Amino acid sequence: MNKKPQGKLKYSSGSTTAPKDSPWYGAAALVLLVFMALRLYSVITLKSATYDETNYLRAGTYVAKYLKWDVHNTINHPPLSYYSYGFILNKLNIKNQDDALFTARAVMSLLIFIMGFYLYRWSGELFGKKAALAAVFLFSFSPEMLAHAPLITQDMLVATFIFIAVYYFEKLLSEDGRPAMALLCGLASGLALLSKYSAVFLVFIFTLRLIAHKLFYKNKILPLATQLLLLFAAALLVLNAGYLFTGTGKEFGSFIFKSDFLRKLSEINFLSGIPLPLPEAYIYGFDFQRHVTESGHPSFLMGQTSTQGWWYYFPVAIMLKAPLPAIILFIASIFILKRDFIKKFPVLLALFSLTVPFMFLTRSNPGIRYLLPAFPFIFMLSSQLVNARIKLTRYFVFSIFLWLSAESLAWHPDYLAYFNEIGGGAKHGYKYLADSNIDWGQDQKLAAAFMEKYKAGGKALKINPLYPATGTIIVNVNNLNDVFRTRKKFSWLRQFEPSYFVGKSWLVFELSVDKILAKKTLLSDYALAWIYFLENKNLPAARYYVNRLLAITGGDRTFSAETLYLSGLIYYESGNMERAKLEFLESLKYHKYMHESLKALARLYFEAGDINKSAIYRRVSVHAKIIDSYAVPPPLAPAEYLARLAANQKDTVALNNLGYLYWTQGNLEDAIKFISKAAELSPNHADFFGNLACLYYEAGNSEKALENLRRYYYLLPRTESYVVQQVSYGTERIILGKYLVIPPEELFEKQELEKYTGKIFGRQ
Repeated sequence: MNKKPQGKLKYSSGSTTAPKDSPWYGAAALVLLVFMALRLYSVITLKSATYDETNYLRAGTYVAKYLKWDVHNTINHPPLSYYSYGFILNKLNIKNQDDALFTARAVMSLLIFIMGFYLYRWSGELFGKKAALAAVFLFSFSPEMLAHAPLITQDMLVATFIFIAVYYFEKLLSEDGRPAMALLCGLASGLALLSKYSAVFLVFIFTLRLIAHKLFYKNKILPLATQLLLLFAAALLVLNAGYLFTGTGKEFGSFIFKSDFLRKLSEINFLSGIPLPLPEAYIYGFDFQRHVTESGHPSFLMGQTSTQGWWYYFPVAIMLKAPLPAIILFIASIFILKRDFIKKFPVLLALFSLTVPFMFLTRSNPGIRYLLPAFPFIFMLSSQLVNARIKLTRYFVFSIFLWLSAESLAWHPDYLAYFNEIGGGAKHGYKYLADSNIDWGQDQKLAAAFMEKYKAGGKALKINPLYPATGTIIVNVNNLNDVFRTRKKFSWLRQFEPSYFVGKSWLVFELSVDKILAKKTLLSDYALAWIYFLENKNLPAARYYVNRLLAITGGDRTFSAETLYLSGLIYYESGNMERAKLEFLESLKYHKYMHESLKALARLYFEAGDINKSAIYRRVSVHAKIIDSYAVPPPLAPAEYLARLAANQKDTVALNNLGYLYWTQGNLEDAIKFISKAAELSPNHADFFGNLACLYYEAGNSEKALENLRRYYYLLPRTESYVVQQVSYGTERIILGKYLVIPPEELFEKQELEKYTGKIFGRQ
């Protein structure tokens, strides 16, 4: 006989026993959540703003004040998190950024009580109150939850509402399709969609669950049709209300999309005229995130860097970042309690839907936080083990919980940088993962205090030095691993172990010439050459190590180019200008975009009185620096773009890039002609106008330069504009995309740019 699953499933007789309910379980769960809140309060006060939070603060107050979603910062994520603290900050009129951040974080931290309530409730309904308490325990001691719950990012918010939405969807399927459950599920789904774009995975979860409802549970779906429509309508209503229905109903084909996926869909005839029941800003934001996914994102994994990601990134990240006791408990819950599959299935399905797509369908690997919505389902499954009959198993579970709590407390307040024993803990985790897994800017206050104290003692401190150095060096994890640069500046330093840490994301090295000499590697020779040149001014010693490096044939061409550049500098300081010139030119044979060598040549020719040649090398060095910043440089042969234009005269990529290449050759007239045509065809592409502003500036046409610069700055923040995807980190940038562009701040003289922007923004 076909059995329909019930809302409160009975306990399996094989592996668990139904525990007696106790009124103390709920009270104990509340105590755990309060204790968690106290720990979060400590984190909020001790930790600096992460890299994203500063922008989110501005976006939150802007959106709450104007209720507009017209600039990029307001659509990078849906607005629920911005509303959560933005209205309060505006009401309190908090001016100090630290106070504003504290208030916003405190508000967002309250989410733990909502998550804790539903985690306790659902776990209790499936596995009993004892398991419910265990689930809350796992949640409250999870380093990942403790890391992200106090932040004003969207990860905890979307995790909470996805969990609630799935809970009510299960209630809908198990309670004869009650309208109340459909409405509650729709409300939670709408709030999830207003939290983060990844909430669209709810559609995937619900679809798979309905298929299972039909095939696995042998139930009919048609009787639920009315309730499913109610759910869908409620979710859409909440989502649209979150944007005040602004731009809802625009035709698909009327949008200017950045992502190839949505652009190609919108060009299909029968789809282009369909009015979309979604807010305009939501569609633009989703398109932006899709564009980022297509372009890629700088990522680091076990010594490798990539903008295209790895399919195994998230499995490795989980094995390194999830607490080992939690991993053991989860695996045990899957394999020990085999007879509870009916109870487990909906939870397992949600877990599958929230992990597998991120593992295999995205090029973006910024951190394990992308899997945060899956964690509550893991806690639920793991909590069942407390119901085990066998005494030995209960002792095992108790020891696991004790281990987890001790480890969690030991890491306070550095939860963001947590690594388990497999990942080498605090001392070695930085070698495997970076970015939001360990270094998200949270230790900047600590690092600044350390630097101030160190310098006050009269000691020299080198901060993120771009060239090898001795003495005391402090460097953050992202810089040490060269995550956000195309060339490896810190390879030489990664040979050494840090002397100590500041927080968990800044490393302090104590290095001497003798310590570097002892390594006896190619990188140590490279480091010594720079140290003797820059620090000791010992040109013969620097020349000795450079010659050793140059004697080695083959290898990394960029490394060879950098060595030849250093060789040129040594000749320059020795007064041998002709030999210096030859070395700089030779370095360009190994790496044609070695902008340092081009800039050095510009200086040499300027000092020799050849102003024209100096200007040429200066211009080429600026372009080379930009091209060297591309993760994957676009094709750089004019013939390729000419062939593309012969096939399609409206190819804006070919028009812009061909113009750019003419520009690098000094042919400003043709450069302006082709890039102007691209701007005419795509008037919302900000970068085209940035290119034109630079071209007219170089050509000496101030009026045209100002006109195009004004258009560039107008479009730059707009939701409907197109901007090439760039990831900036300090003075470094990685450009991801197929358009060749040069930001005006790279070419304009600083004072000149300030004069132009002063006219644009009314500061003059």
